[in-house]
Amino acid sequence: MTLKPSAAVNRIRVEDKSLEVLLWGIPDARDSIVLLHEALGSASYWKDFPAQLAQSTGARVLAYSRAGHGDSEGPIEPRSAEYYRRQVEVVLPGIMQQFAIAEPILYGHSEGAAIALLYAASGRPAKAVIAEAPIVAPGVGTLQTVEQMDQPQPRAELIEKLGRYHRDAEAVFSSWVEGVRGHLSRELPAARYLKRVRCPVLVLEGALDPFAAPAQAAVLEAGISGLKRVLLANAGHLPHREEPQIVIETVTRFLTEPLEATGESLVVRRDGEADLMLLEEQS
Repeated sequence: MTLKPSAAVNRIRVEDKSLEVLLWGIPDARDSIVLLHEALGSASYWKDFPAQLAQSTGARVLAYSRAGHGDSEGPIEPRSAEYYRRQVEVVLPGIMQQFAIAEPILYGHSEGAAIALLYAASGRPAKAVIAEAPIVAPGVGTLQTVEQMDQPQPRAELIEKLGRYHRDAEAVFSSWVEGVRGHLSRELPAARYLKRVRCPVLVLEGALDPFAAPAQAAVLEAGISGLKRVLLANAGHLPHREEPQIVIETVTRFLTEPLEATGESLVVRRDGEADLMLLEEQS
């Protein structure tokens, strides 16, 4: 299978803002996977993962940068219920329309996973959702981790690294910190809407993720009927970078097998061993 090279598509306008889009295309691809990045992410922040995903799944893969992220026009708007509503009701439908995607497979990481779940819960067409390291339950550990990262030295180091992927890395970092301290420390956008999700859902979690609240698993299992959860024993908050082969293989199996709710939970270790535990299906 030969992939077309990744390229920045002619910039699209959504909500009067110019957004950066990268597309990995396979001729006559039947499915389209739309990548939704984390709060510090962008289209290019996915690095070579989209190309690997396209190669393995045979799908067309699209990654875009939300306003103010990557090379997309800003400014970044404060995290709020209205911010997430616009992502679901305006931004994503605008992208789907411009790329003629009728039934997307949504792959979201962290904050992007929450937006993907919100989109599916809205009743809009979605073939499946892959939620990597989703943040659906607030936890004290999240705020503590963010406060540590906002100390002068780690803040400066992280902003320098983020500068490779963003026009304004300072704004991206500050927006994330302010969001966690404010709105996201009180209520996370997806939790109360999970029961409305009807499409198949695969959740990928790292056992070493410092942002995962203890209540997260219970919230997901209570909210989504028959979801499939995969816990990567050797990964943290970035499974697609820390364990790319396992993630790619897991996602490919999920998408190529019949897309039905399974109620399975897998614990996967780096040596390839997996412990299978059956979860009770939620009605």
